[in-house]
Amino acid sequence: MDVTRSCRDGDTETSSLIAETQPADSPSSVAERTSLVASRKVFRDFCSDIRNAFSWVPPVPLRQLVAICATQATQAIQVTLPYTIAVFIVRDFGYESEQEISRRTGLLASFFCLAMFLTAYFWGKISDRYGRKPVIAIGNLSSAVCVVLFGLADSYAAASAVRFCGGFFNGILGAVKTVLGESCAPEEQGQALLYLSISWGVGTTIGPTIGGVLSEPCGKFRGMPLCGEGELFERRPYLLPCLLTGISSLLAFVATLAMDETLRRDNGGADGSEGVAGDDAAPARQYLSRIGSLRAIPRLLSWRSIPKAVSELRLAEIREGSDSGEGAGLLLEAKRAGRDDGADAAAEAAERGGGQPAATIASGAEEGEGGKQAEPARKGLLETADQEADEGAPQEEEPWWRLAPVRLTLLGYGLVAFVHNLSDEVTPIFASAPPADGGLGFTTSQLGFPLAVSGVSLLLYAAAGYKRMQRALGVKRLARTGLLLAVPVWLCIPASSLLMPDVGGAMALLCGAHALKAVAATSTFTSSMVMINLAAPPRQLGQVNGMGQSVAAFVRGAGPALGGLLWSLSLSSGLPLHQFLVFAGLCLASVGTCAVYSGRLQIPEVR
Repeated sequence: MDVTRSCRDGDTETSSLIAETQPADSPSSVAERTSLVASRKVFRDFCSDIRNAFSWVPPVPLRQLVAICATQATQAIQVTLPYTIAVFIVRDFGYESEQEISRRTGLLASFFCLAMFLTAYFWGKISDRYGRKPVIAIGNLSSAVCVVLFGLADSYAAASAVRFCGGFFNGILGAVKTVLGESCAPEEQGQALLYLSISWGVGTTIGPTIGGVLSEPCGKFRGMPLCGEGELFERRPYLLPCLLTGISSLLAFVATLAMDETLRRDNGGADGSEGVAGDDAAPARQYLSRIGSLRAIPRLLSWRSIPKAVSELRLAEIREGSDSGEGAGLLLEAKRAGRDDGADAAAEAAERGGGQPAATIASGAEEGEGGKQAEPARKGLLETADQEADEGAPQEEEPWWRLAPVRLTLLGYGLVAFVHNLSDEVTPIFASAPPADGGLGFTTSQLGFPLAVSGVSLLLYAAAGYKRMQRALGVKRLARTGLLLAVPVWLCIPASSLLMPDVGGAMALLCGAHALKAVAATSTFTSSMVMINLAAPPRQLGQVNGMGQSVAAFVRGAGPALGGLLWSLSLSSGLPLHQFLVFAGLCLASVGTCAVYSGRLQIPEVR
């Protein structure tokens, strides 16, 4: 592109400038040379940033990413749509007591997540046996049907049954995390899972918005079709937002059909074929085709990262159930040779059966320094690779529930989801409560502004901040950092009430707290999801992510009821500054969750 060409030309001009100002017979002073070198480095770094901005490469194939993000966003809409319309639907069913209406509204909003809690683990097992793609497709299709039926429901029982069915046939959230875990290398999973966080944030913003704007269209939009006496939208005033949500789920279903299946069968190869008899290089070529796209191979197979290449091949063998060990053996031969041209040795070994892999490996030797950052995450796996490549087939995988790292990562994910979901429920109650009760007395439009700030902060941090933080701290330390960052957030939210009646000051403090909350939540959620994928046995990855989805669904189902209960208890306590009580509990929970991600959690550190 013109931008990158200008950078290259400018780099050359800078080099010429340095050469002209430093002739051999008249050397410049040390200070001048240092200044010129520093200027050149700054300019080179700037050019590098520009090139990176114009050469974005998704961590997974683009059609895979589009399907996953569309699915994630529509699921967020499905979960949050009833937040704005459920109370009015219940009221229209004929219930008059406010206490009865609030109780039934909370239950109606929870049925979807309750059903997901009951079935998500079993959908995970199904995805481990039959594939991730069918589970995602079934979930999208059932969601599209059930949300339209929800808008057509004419009784509370019918609406409840449809919401429950929508969650019962939905194993999507665990399956999409499994797809990302199988589609990219561990050090790229954080960046890939960020797209899930962004998509979920977009969906949770769209869901309540379309619910509030498009419900009861006959009274809002003059000349709206099907709004005559006894016509569809007049009889079913909440159908339109449900219909639009159903269409979005249907589009996500169509996008899912274009996805690649990431579950590998135990049938001798990714494509179901055996290696060619007598071809010594066939296993190496076969394994190389499994571990990633062509853009990752030069980095993976550079001579500086032969240990990482061996580890990746062993991971592929374990995931495939292969018992040959030959692909890793070829690279181990080069590693153990102890020569600087290790990649060339591996190429020569592979070339005995054909010439194509040799060219690939040689090109990796020329390009590669990218594997250096990921090598620390592979030290433990390398020792296993050294042993297993000589001994043969890997041992039978132990059930996931017996593995302490899996249990700890699931516990941490559940606690993180609990803390942030509870805050999401309590904060609107606090902000809308009268100032006399310790709240802010905000209207719904005022409440929307801090949420908008949070969404913008999420996008900016996901685009420019998270990847650098992961590289600097690693996933475990980043998760703990996110939990500790949440502590001042939980203190600032109720502290905004102390600024009343200065609405502007209270709004500014609340917006700042929500911006920091977006950074903390993204850091913790994304890192915890990466750790689940790292800890899970490869053949049970779907089950583990299904269990993670069950835990999160339980928290989302219990959150609405628990948040209201805790706020009412703090209000009835009569204590001064009672608005701080629930948020003080969140502080303690955040600090306590840090202990889960301590040194006891033994997983490869990914940067």
